[in-house]
Amino acid sequence: MKRILLSASFCVCAAALPAFGQTDEPDSATYEAVLTALPEPTPLFNPSCLAEPAEVQAEAALIRDFVFGPATAPPYHAAFDAETGKVILALIDGGVAAAPDPARFRAGLPLGNFHVEMAKAFTALGLDPASVIDVSAVYLNALWAVREGDFSALEPNQPRLRALRDQLALAELRCFHLGATGPALSEHRNQLLARIGILIDGLRSASRNGELESYQAFVRDRFGQDIEGRALTDKGFVSE
Repeated sequence: MKRILLSASFCVCAAALPAFGQTDEPDSATYEAVLTALPEPTPLFNPSCLAEPAEVQAEAALIRDFVFGPATAPPYHAAFDAETGKVILALIDGGVAAAPDPARFRAGLPLGNFHVEMAKAFTALGLDPASVIDVSAVYLNALWAVREGDFSALEPNQPRLRALRDQLALAELRCFHLGATGPALSEHRNQLLARIGILIDGLRSASRNGELESYQAFVRDRFGQDIEGRALTDKGFVSE
């Protein structure tokens, strides 16, 4: 039976991805259909507000105060509990409805203590799934991993993730882009979390099925605007 490769920890880090035989994996067109059907998240930052790494380092104290202060409260921080897990699973299930033979794919969706396992995965990355800024960093990192076909970008304790989180935090301090969304920001976070698992599972499947280039092209064309013209380094995004 085919199943979508959503691991218990939602595939946030490469080590959490389960190993399936090639014949068990959906093709990349299936993941593309699911991604297309998921709600479209709003842009994560204003490009004119994204600082280069040297500027981020110069504002380290300001960023730290924000990340461990206002960013730990609404609207940037929302409850992440069992109910949140159900909401995210419902979003994924809505996307799976667009896949061929959705009943089989639904059988592979993670259930039970889903939110607990996702929280563990984010903790392994040094981040918090309750924070929209942290989740945004993981989402952009997932887009980068797909663009480059680079599973190392998904391993735990990646300095680039925290650097990217700080870069996004400074952009928010400068422009108040996400905060202007208000209470709807938690919905935006949930949409990003739903996309992260599908993006990475699709990368795993496409790389095993010899469809990596077509999957990369799809993701780049549909969702790659936020990372276009940028390279992700251990110090965050830099202009290419």
